[in-house]
Amino acid sequence: MADLTYLLSSLTDKDGRLLITDIYNSVPPLHAGEQDIYTNIDFDTSVYGNDIGAVKLLRQDKADLLLNGWRYPSLSIHGIEGAHGEFGLKCVIPGKVTGKFSIRIVENQSPEEVKKLVTDYLTKKWQERGSATRIMVTMTASALPWHEDPHHPHYLATQKATKYVYKKDGDLIRAGGTMPIITTLKKITGKNIINVALSAGDDNIHAQNEKIDKNNYISGTKFMAAYLYEVSRIEK
Repeated sequence: MADLTYLLSSLTDKDGRLLITDIYNSVPPLHAGEQDIYTNIDFDTSVYGNDIGAVKLLRQDKADLLLNGWRYPSLSIHGIEGAHGEFGLKCVIPGKVTGKFSIRIVENQSPEEVKKLVTDYLTKKWQERGSATRIMVTMTASALPWHEDPHHPHYLATQKATKYVYKKDGDLIRAGGTMPIITTLKKITGKNIINVALSAGDDNIHAQNEKIDKNNYISGTKFMAAYLYEVSRIEK
């Protein structure tokens, strides 16, 4: 167990930056004007911190916080299999434990590339540890990252439809949604994909009792109509 926690704690620093060697090499630099997109997003860091129960956020600046979670690869530790997790004391030492974590990869990165970087890094840290136990690194699931050009005519049509229905500008976000079907649809159709959030933050997406408020549903249908109208006006 101590060996596993050593490895897991070596993956990031205290500010959430990945320590895996060369993990950032393939990440493209910020393009002109991209920083402004994150600066102008309607996002309150204090409200966000209260919602997730955080005493202190990894980044205090809004743009830096969003960039760290959306624009650059990020890592989450999900649990340890084989360890005692039930209520009460336990003195038995587990003979085998499995640490579970995921990495949100970004534009220009591939699952195979990141898997090799992670495996090489953990193997190196394991050798430095000098442990007598054995280690095995596996990737149980993966998906390619999805990214689009926000200046594409269809995205501009989306912005116009948002302004018409909601009376405000829409935010361009890059939050991971774990929807690998998007890259498949893009590959099959050869077209750009637009993912529009029409639900609320408390709708329990991908969880039990998933819902959508009636007002959001009605506004969503209006948005779709407005979007299709704006698309019909795109000059060919």
